[in-house]
Amino acid sequence: MFFFAHWSYAQTDRCGAVNHHRDDHRMAPVQGFESWMLEKQRVLAEQFPQRNAADPMEIPVVFHIIHNGEAIGSGKNISDEQILSQLEVLNEDFQRQNEDAINTRQQFLSVAADFGIKFVMAKQDPEGNATNGITRTQTDITSFGINSSAQTALKSLSYWNSEDYLNIWVANLSGQLLGYASWPETDIPGPGAPSAPTEDGVVIDFTVCGSNAKGNFPTIDPTYNLGRTLSHEIGHFFGLLHIWGDGGCGVDDFCGDTPDQSSQTTTSCDQLQDNPPFSCETLDQYENFMDYTPDACMNMFTADQKSRVEVVLEFSPRRASLLSSPGLVEPNFEDNAIRLVAIPSPKSVSCAAAMPLVLEVRNVGTNEVNSMMVELTFGEYEAQNTIENLKLAPGENKILSTTLLGLPEGEKELTAIVTRVNNEDNDAIVVGRLKKTILVDQSEAEMPFYTAFNSASIVSEGWIPFPENSNNQWEGGQTTDQEWAALLRSGSTMVNHLISPLILLSETDSLTITFETQRTVSGTSETDLNLWISNDCGASETLIYSANSSDLKPSEEHKKWVRHYVDISPFQEQEVRLDFACANPNGGTLYLREFRIFEKGKHQLKAELEESIILDPQKDDILPRFVLSTSGSLPIQYALVYELEEEGPIYLKLMAMDGRLLQQYQKQNTLQGSIPIDLNNLASGYYLLEINSLKGRTVKRLFQP
Repeated sequence: MFFFAHWSYAQTDRCGAVNHHRDDHRMAPVQGFESWMLEKQRVLAEQFPQRNAADPMEIPVVFHIIHNGEAIGSGKNISDEQILSQLEVLNEDFQRQNEDAINTRQQFLSVAADFGIKFVMAKQDPEGNATNGITRTQTDITSFGINSSAQTALKSLSYWNSEDYLNIWVANLSGQLLGYASWPETDIPGPGAPSAPTEDGVVIDFTVCGSNAKGNFPTIDPTYNLGRTLSHEIGHFFGLLHIWGDGGCGVDDFCGDTPDQSSQTTTSCDQLQDNPPFSCETLDQYENFMDYTPDACMNMFTADQKSRVEVVLEFSPRRASLLSSPGLVEPNFEDNAIRLVAIPSPKSVSCAAAMPLVLEVRNVGTNEVNSMMVELTFGEYEAQNTIENLKLAPGENKILSTTLLGLPEGEKELTAIVTRVNNEDNDAIVVGRLKKTILVDQSEAEMPFYTAFNSASIVSEGWIPFPENSNNQWEGGQTTDQEWAALLRSGSTMVNHLISPLILLSETDSLTITFETQRTVSGTSETDLNLWISNDCGASETLIYSANSSDLKPSEEHKKWVRHYVDISPFQEQEVRLDFACANPNGGTLYLREFRIFEKGKHQLKAELEESIILDPQKDDILPRFVLSTSGSLPIQYALVYELEEEGPIYLKLMAMDGRLLQQYQKQNTLQGSIPIDLNNLASGYYLLEINSLKGRTVKRLFQP
């Protein structure tokens, strides 16, 4: 991986982008990403051989200020003036209008580039209201690290749709970390997916936001005091690598006009001017914004870096959409304007060949809306749909069922755009765009249905984790005891779904789901697991079971798994899909295994062992009666029924076949009675039951169906 490096200047971690992507487990492989980049650069050159636009491309930004209750302008709650000074720095650096551009050395003047990008404070928020592009959120959390749970905790405090806004979170970062950024989204297949949409953006420490060259801001760090940390991190956001390639002379940043460099540059500006670094047989380009020099030493991007950014802004979905964001438009819309709020149907995962398209719309104009035209694309499907007789008053929301969509199998993006309102072109067209990724899966399973989740690939067992690009999706893994299960790690406030294949249920009035859970404890956040069922290919779902944090973790130390039972008899003879839905913000890891659906009648069990158990053959002493019984229906209940010849203790141990102790029971000063044995939280298979009394010891083998 080309990003993975760690650097310090005066004990400061200038950039955490590398560790951010390592922790996120989502960095695209080098070869895959660079192949994508080369191909898109070729396409771009063919389509637009002359790309010298007169006007810069505008990117709407929102600064999310995360503080602990300080007054505006003090501590972490930095002032509007400090934020605007940072915006000014960005526009100067990305358009090469920075005053210190005159410090670019002669050797690199010919490759210094104006990116033609202008950053604009968002003019309207996601709801269509006027905004200055700044949010302020108070929290009790005093600092944020770079691991996945810390990232989620930070970004869930305040977030705007990353397709429409460049989210910049300004907070107190733990340790000496100054910032990190998300990598751009591509269409590379396989594991190289980007961060989840809800976590896409840039994070910087509050002490490096803004420039002391543009005002007196006491909280700004004395070394990183010109706003270049954000210029550097936004470079990563647009697909730029560190100039030394995060390696030695043999590692590239894939820009021909940035000379190979042995490592990051960490010395002061005075030292650099007196003794310019020379490595890899070339002069180091330490003034590049993607190096690690102090802010005062940085002053340029290059033409090849610009070429990479142009590709990302043209072909990376969540970067390209920024250029037509509603955040760029003042909220004083035309008389006739409609905002698309949501696409409730189709659901994100569907199995139907055709599903109704349901839109939630809002009248954000000043006139009553009676008709609108929506253009739809879904894979190869394209259509125009006119909806009439709306009678939608200004400011009013409405749910509209518009048309029947044909859904070919596979994962595709559904796009809806409002093009006409009240028979007039929608001049504020940007308010009418909405996208949604939909997976159509029609694979089917029959009864009896069983999944052990005993491998790293839960998809191979017919289950679908969704959303696929979630920062913390369901996956296959092992517990601390090396037992396989489906698991959801701590760290995501997003609801993550684990969806079964279609299952054709049996014709019986007695159907039961069982599954087992285990939960490691971390933090204090609650974790709720909900099980939904759909019999209409996901158009609607019914909640059939819910378990909270205490339900998911065994209450007794000798138990490792909790078994859950859900009656689904009302759905007999129906084709259903099951959906485990869970958000796990800071609740340790949740494990799920041994999912099965069966007819209860087939599992009624009467297991009696009417036999004498010889405790000591030499003395011919016996334990007269040993009976294992069940209730005949779920849950199965076993009990040891005993009679002793003389009063005394009796001890029971339930063990795995390899001798591991699973449960133990004892009674003192007893003559007869029964001891319950709980096998319901154990997987199907054989177990050993060891019985000890004053007369001796015996071991019996048990079978759990």
